[in-house]
Amino acid sequence: MGKVGLIVAVAVLAVACARTDAGQRLSADELHRLVPGATLHGEVADGGTFEGTYFRDGTMAIRTEGDADTGTWEFEDDTICLTWTKWRNGERYCIYWTREGEGYGSYNVDGRHSTRFTIAE
Repeated sequence: MGKVGLIVAVAVLAVACARTDAGQRLSADELHRLVPGATLHGEVADGGTFEGTYFRDGTMAIRTEGDADTGTWEFEDDTICLTWTKWRNGERYCIYWTREGEGYGSYNVDGRHSTRFTIAE
């Protein structure tokens, strides 16, 4: 295998590994079943912990180690779109969830990792 072939093979492997790490993306039906009323416990990408609830009325609240916020959420296809009161300057953004072992992960639509969490029973 030549140098170019090796570089291409490594790039393909890196993309495949990145997708495997993200877990299996949840469908719109799975999100509609899991999200309303869910209370999540987990870690944000930088390692801090959080607890948050997606209330059935489309509002949400979250508490981290040093802060808290409230906002609204809604479904858009197989994503959940969030608008916080103070975080992210109140700008709407969307995430998707993946199944990861015994829990879940959330990712920004550009693929950047956001959180790892479990859903309280």
